[in-house]
Amino acid sequence: MSSTGIRLIWSAALVLATVGMILAPRPAAAQAQIIQNRYLRITVQDSDGRWRIERLEGDPVEGRDDGLWVTGAADFTSTKATLWVHSTGQAAGARTGIVGGGGGAIETPPTISANGQSITMSWRFPDAQPDEEGVNLLVRQRLTLRHDLVRIEYSIQNRGSQRSVGLRLAINPAADGSDAVTNPFFLPGVGLVSFQTDFRGGKVPDRWFAFFPNPDPFSWVQNLLRGLDATPPDRVAFGGYNPLLSATGPGVGPLADYDFTPNSLLSLLLPRASNGDGSVALYWLPRTLLPGQTRTYVTYLGAGQADHGQSLDLLGSVQSPLVLDLVGGRAAPGGFRVHAWANNLRETAPLLTVRALLQLPHLTQQAPLPSEPILQLAATFPQQQFENVIGDLSPAGQGSDEGLTDWLVETTGAGFGDQTFSIFYSPANGAPARVSRTVVIPHEDRTFLRNIFQMICIPYDLADDSPDAAFGLAPNEFQALRWDPTRVVNLQGATPVDIPPGEVRSVRVRRGWNQIGCPSPWPIPLDAVTLVRQSDGRNFTLDQAIRAGLVRRAIWRYDPLRALYVLAPHDTRVQPGEGLWLFATTDLFILWPPPTSPGVVHRPR
Repeated sequence: MSSTGIRLIWSAALVLATVGMILAPRPAAAQAQIIQNRYLRITVQDSDGRWRIERLEGDPVEGRDDGLWVTGAADFTSTKATLWVHSTGQAAGARTGIVGGGGGAIETPPTISANGQSITMSWRFPDAQPDEEGVNLLVRQRLTLRHDLVRIEYSIQNRGSQRSVGLRLAINPAADGSDAVTNPFFLPGVGLVSFQTDFRGGKVPDRWFAFFPNPDPFSWVQNLLRGLDATPPDRVAFGGYNPLLSATGPGVGPLADYDFTPNSLLSLLLPRASNGDGSVALYWLPRTLLPGQTRTYVTYLGAGQADHGQSLDLLGSVQSPLVLDLVGGRAAPGGFRVHAWANNLRETAPLLTVRALLQLPHLTQQAPLPSEPILQLAATFPQQQFENVIGDLSPAGQGSDEGLTDWLVETTGAGFGDQTFSIFYSPANGAPARVSRTVVIPHEDRTFLRNIFQMICIPYDLADDSPDAAFGLAPNEFQALRWDPTRVVNLQGATPVDIPPGEVRSVRVRRGWNQIGCPSPWPIPLDAVTLVRQSDGRNFTLDQAIRAGLVRRAIWRYDPLRALYVLAPHDTRVQPGEGLWLFATTDLFILWPPPTSPGVVHRPR
């Protein structure tokens, strides 16, 4: 990688030559089209347009995933696109066709674009045209390299009579080297998914991840469902390989290549022979397609955990740790790196003098006080600037079409929990792009006391929990719950709360109003807690406790800038240092689980 603040331009031609020298070749298809960049290789079979994705360098900041698959097999059986077409002549009211397969015919074989960045093919359905029902559809499939992602596009053109048409794309991801290990899926904002399920409408996640190994994963596959120019699916189903890719096994409906009903009791972690081997199906539900009309669906599949943003001219990618470690009471001592890439999306014109501006989060204060930075450029590199020049980028696929830069960033103690920063990319002769990324900062052994009322929780065990002793303040420096002046204070005699794997942190709740807070230095979802009724020891989830009348539905947090209480959603991530009000109708214990990320339990060191 480049040293801090220094730009680096990748040469596409050099990269291809280098990759060929350092990586062992994969088994080649008998007749196939192949394209690659520094990170990924796409192979599309000539016979049916079925495709696979494998990693070359893969995740740009993780060397251990080099050469692993993105899709799950070398024989092109780990992806399948199914066309759904309304039909009055079928008992199920519809018929299906596998894009590139039987029932239709290849109209244009897989073809590599002039710049070597895309492979396009087209397939007509049905094979015999015109059809007795007036069905005449053309499906175009286009796979395009985009940094560490592949842009997957299906366009359906109606060349016949008005028709209701849908599409399903099934994927069997491979985060490990052989697709022999199945781990849970991770959905940001939802958590781990280990059993068959589906999400519909507004519940569809922005993206999902597959990861390997478990614990401490280093290999990631991600599917971007929202963002960039992706078309959010109407439904996302998680099931086994057999029902979603082989059209066999439990849950398969009359239209076996399309219909699937998940069973929440069936584990995705079982081997394929037991209907496991977790796979995903993206559904764009049937919609009316008028004669001559074309509808396009786009999703992104690739490697790593980067966040992306784009304009018409430029793709920006950002990577950094998602969760910081807590060592000796400080988050990521010595700082952490933020990596930024810029890719030219233009096919014929260069981008000139591309700049990248790092915008870090701040804690908003009550006027007239200025905001306080939560992250800052690391003081160990005083020559760093917020804006770096990446330089000129060649047209896509031609020479140096990608450049990168980086920064070393550190925490200030002004804020913790989920914090978002952005990078603004601006070429001199093109449309700018912005990419945002959220990093989790654990609560340190210091806290920022503002000169306004605020509810706070200290996720540390204190030798003396009186305010003057805990904060090291003289009695005349604070009044009631208000401290002045505004500043960061170091906690005295403080040991961060550690919740080991398999254990919980128990907090007693009395009948009536209770102030509660996350007992861990890292955020914990509120709906992950268990409530125990003290009278009989019975356990309840939060929703069960609310339905049983053990706690009131309304849980409140205090907004210090608006000086009022606001409702906290039940699926909120309780941030470290944040206080909440909860009303209990009986005495309870709240059991807080360990803070986790996929394959990781976060513990202070």
